Amino acid sequence: MAKRAGRSVTLWAVGGAAFGLVISTIVLGLGHAASIPFSDHERTVDQIKWTAAAVFIIGVGGWILTSGLHGHHLTLWRKIKGGDSTPPGKV
Repeated sequence: MAKRAGRSVTLWAVGGAAFGLVISTIVLGLGHAASIPFSDHERTVDQIKWTAAAVFIIGVGGWILTSGLHGHHLTLWRKIKGGDSTPPGKV
């Protein structure tokens, strides 16, 4: 995606890592604050649940933030409008 946008791969990697770190810290912190486990099993289940939630939010958030570069939204829009889904100039 960085090469397609004409940007530095290193900058995109650092930005993505910072995004993931911030979002995971917020989600896992809220999950830890919202639950009071009474056993080790319950604590493990809560940690797995909040980790999965953080991974899901990071994936969806990253997909949304970079949606302008992958072009899937254009394909969906063309299908909704009833037009051809192939970009102009490509056969």
